[in-house]
Amino acid sequence: MNHPEAIAPIEPPCNEAVAPTLRRAAGDCRCADSDALRTASAVVQGMQEQMVHLARVATLGTLAASIAHEIRQPLTAIRLEAYAIQHWMKRCPGVADPVTQQVVQEVAEGVRRIQEQSERAEQVIHSLRAMMRSEPNKPQAFTLAQAVRDVMPLLEGRLKDGGIALRIDVDETLPPLHGDSVQIQQVLLNLVLNAIEARKEDCAELPLVELRARRVEPAMLRVEVIDNGGGIAPDQLARIFQPFVSTKGEGMGIGLAICRSIVELHGGSIRAASSEGRTTVTFTLPLQAT
Repeated sequence: MNHPEAIAPIEPPCNEAVAPTLRRAAGDCRCADSDALRTASAVVQGMQEQMVHLARVATLGTLAASIAHEIRQPLTAIRLEAYAIQHWMKRCPGVADPVTQQVVQEVAEGVRRIQEQSERAEQVIHSLRAMMRSEPNKPQAFTLAQAVRDVMPLLEGRLKDGGIALRIDVDETLPPLHGDSVQIQQVLLNLVLNAIEARKEDCAELPLVELRARRVEPAMLRVEVIDNGGGIAPDQLARIFQPFVSTKGEGMGIGLAICRSIVELHGGSIRAASSEGRTTVTFTLPLQAT
């Protein structure tokens, strides 16, 4: 009986010229695998760190909601007391002494501001709680010029302390916007405060922040906040509207992300451009049809 011949294994040709190339290719593969593994490990670590940060922020959000609820009670008391003081002052007889009259007028103005800012604080808390709960927006007509005026009292102290000039160029004839005025005030306040904090201590030039607003299309408004600070590095500039990205060491990196969310919620867009000594943040908003 004939048995089939065993098939001998095929031996690769022994070529001393080919062997080094094969060894190098194997080494390259190992290096590529090692690089890919390190990259994947770095990505996973970054995601883990971000998840830990998100957990902390979620906890802070829960605490903030609780704090906001508690703050509303003393704010209501402050507002009611301000109303009462105004009522008592109206009951007082007229004062003939000019100096005393001046003091009474200043007190009345101070009480009016307390009342106004306590009401604004309640509006901010209500707006933030609505954003956290993703409630539908309740749009109303308002002008950007009025929103800027409402924000100014909150900026005056910071501008004065930093020796910073604020130049406002807002067209008063612009048609009204339609949306949440408190949220737009938050955007303006955040952007101007960022511009204030961008100033350089050793700069010989006068620190300047500019706020401009112009109609760029029949139904579109463009707002620019410009500072002459140190600028933003290109690698940071591409990410500044992402959550948890901050150009400030002590910042949480959520301010500009909130600004972007608010602007986009109102049908607009936001972007930033920066170079040494000049940063411009621009956002657009649709104007109310007239």
